[in-house]
Amino acid sequence: MVKNYRPLTYGGGLQNWAIVQDKRGVMFIGNRFGVLKYDGIRWNLIELEKKTIGRSMAIDSSGTVYVGGQGEFGYLDRDSIGELQYRPLWKSLPKEVHGFEDVWRIHVTSNGIVFSTVRAVFVLEKQTGQFKVIKPTEEQNLFDRAYFCNNTLFIQEIGKGLLKWENDRLEMLPGGERFVSEQVKEILPYGGEGLLILTFSKGAFLYQEGRIIPWETSASEYARQNLIYSAIQLNDGTYVVGTSERGVGKFDQE
Repeated sequence: MVKNYRPLTYGGGLQNWAIVQDKRGVMFIGNRFGVLKYDGIRWNLIELEKKTIGRSMAIDSSGTVYVGGQGEFGYLDRDSIGELQYRPLWKSLPKEVHGFEDVWRIHVTSNGIVFSTVRAVFVLEKQTGQFKVIKPTEEQNLFDRAYFCNNTLFIQEIGKGLLKWENDRLEMLPGGERFVSEQVKEILPYGGEGLLILTFSKGAFLYQEGRIIPWETSASEYARQNLIYSAIQLNDGTYVVGTSERGVGKFDQE
């Protein structure tokens, strides 16, 4: 059974960018006009401080919902009467990095919360409560996206390649130079310590034992032909990709 909810029903904009669900089953949707909350009966719109798009979302083990907008990011918290409202976090950043535009991704990690933008990646550290600012290795460069997989933070730097954050510095992933211009769309676990690297138009790659190799399977060919936009790994280990050309595809490690 599938039920469709039209914008007039949920009271928001046409575009929805991200969805998370808490342990109670309540849904939070990043929408053109902010964050939509749906408990199965009522829809509520929670606006961001700058009234920007709810571009990215994540939820931690305690149920705290984080949201990224345009030039802002924060979390949802209850006010004095128990209603959820948006509380900004970005104001704690150094003023020289305030012009960061869209927050494309948020990752919940054991070390803190990661907010990914093209100008910098911001890590709200769990131990200190302070922000660490990760900038591109070269001043004129921009980031594309940050990915978190196998307890490692990966960042694609345009004009450089695929890097990983290790020992408080960005280091090139062995073979990561091949992604100097091809957009990486997702990095997911593969096998034990391996990685499945999915690109927008060049198909899929495997990273195993310090090497990146093309993953020459029918799934990779499907990815090349239909342009991957998003991907996840399900609890049973299979992968699901959203494409720009041919709907949703599902495949396994074989």
